Amino acid sequence: QRYHAVYRDCLYTGEHQYAPRPVVLNTWEAAYFDFTHDSVVDFAKQAADLGIEMLVLDDGWFGHRNDASSSLGDWTVNPEKLPYGLKELADEVHALGMKFGLWVEPEMISPDSDLYRAHPDWCFHVPSRIRHEWRNQLVLDLSRDEVCDAILQQISDVLASAPIDYVKWDHNRRLSECGSEAWPADQQGELFHRYTLNVYRMMDTLTKRFPHILFENCASGGARCDVGAMHYFPQTWISDNSDGIGRLKIQYGSSFVFPYPLRPTIRWRVQRRLICASIRASSSIWAMNSIPVCLPKKKKKRCANRSLNIKKNARSFSREPSIVSFLPLRAMKPLG
Repeated sequence: QRYHAVYRDCLYTGEHQYAPRPVVLNTWEAAYFDFTHDSVVDFAKQAADLGIEMLVLDDGWFGHRNDASSSLGDWTVNPEKLPYGLKELADEVHALGMKFGLWVEPEMISPDSDLYRAHPDWCFHVPSRIRHEWRNQLVLDLSRDEVCDAILQQISDVLASAPIDYVKWDHNRRLSECGSEAWPADQQGELFHRYTLNVYRMMDTLTKRFPHILFENCASGGARCDVGAMHYFPQTWISDNSDGIGRLKIQYGSSFVFPYPLRPTIRWRVQRRLICASIRASSSIWAMNSIPVCLPKKKKKRCANRSLNIKKNARSFSREPSIVSFLPLRAMKPLG
């Protein structure tokens, strides 16, 4: 309870500090990189019909990114996928009574990007050594103010270009080969500290420029649940494991320290394991839910409506600081 009170009342700030979190439909598992303006709008119409409150457009909307091999660092709209831009898409989603969110990964750069071709020295690297990629990407050298300022301007321009309500800020690789051409040998040991300070500067600047936007912290799931980031981003995606049963233990463990607003709402996805609707609905109170792909369409919709109603009705209750955990460990069984 003390942890929850400190996080909720002292660490979080802004208009989302005590606000209920929306029920989110994320495009990632449904479409990955394969989407267009029309397919996203059709997706939003189905979500609105179910009562889902926000559509989040995940990876693939920028540069020429049709897979994970390019375009990080080029934060401009892909005209082939979104010929009318983000504003038109956001307006159509809003017209359906839903909010609109966007995925970004500002701390990374793809070797196949205009930014890298213009500034190959802007990533962490050790001169004369191989630059090892992870998920086809490198880490931007945000220890340098000019790099931080350039990315900050790009992201600001995107967020100012459309009525965006939510941002999922991702970070999909570890920091490695941390060298910088900007600092002398006796200051190379300062890179982690300088990097972190500039990341916090970016977060601070963006949350002040766009106070209406709910920012969610994500790092390959919950790899960066630190109190520094939580001060700026009052919501964290704590795991990419979205299985209805597997998620229960994750939610149980995180509930000992993190209050409910930290853990996001339902993230609808396709899964092949059959789990009864009551279990999915119960787990969704605390973070997420799943609909099995093999259910008939009518049953799937009925299951979704039931889960959504439980989730929405429980939101005010689950924000109470007295909630510490919700499932005893002895009830947990390994997943087969």
